Amino acid sequence: MLLLPLGLAAIVVVSQLLTAGDATAELATPAVTAGGAAGLLAGRAWRRVRCLDGWAAVAAAAVFLVYAAPAFSGSAAFAGYGQLGDIADHFVVVDWMTHMGKATADSTASAYEMAVAAYPGQGYPTGMHTALGALRPLTGQDVPWSSSPSWRS
Repeated sequence: MLLLPLGLAAIVVVSQLLTAGDATAELATPAVTAGGAAGLLAGRAWRRVRCLDGWAAVAAAAVFLVYAAPAFSGSAAFAGYGQLGDIADHFVVVDWMTHMGKATADSTASAYEMAVAAYPGQGYPTGMHTALGALRPLTGQDVPWSSSPSWRS
């Protein structure tokens, strides 16, 4: 199970490096996808599963169903800190960094650009923002759906 945190760390590092500037920001998704494919191919030979542990599979399925249960309710909800007003600011940062990198916006313009100036423009840690931004196009969904699958519109 050590591979999952290492894989997530690699996604964060690659997406942070590529979103450091406007010129390379949109390369984050292809780079993360290529890295994931390379990791799957490289790790395939030594990760042969000889038999499936039934109890482990049941436990994994139970955890997944508990986590996904709100998605089946049909009502709108954000997990965790979604009750705070700043969740929209975090979605703005994901969107901005995916296209523009860490280049900051003019803070006198719009609320959208002020959110960018308030977070990455002042050194706020953006590792998960860039990782979500790099992975989001693979789902074909908007940022809220990608960050919290229990959200329904």
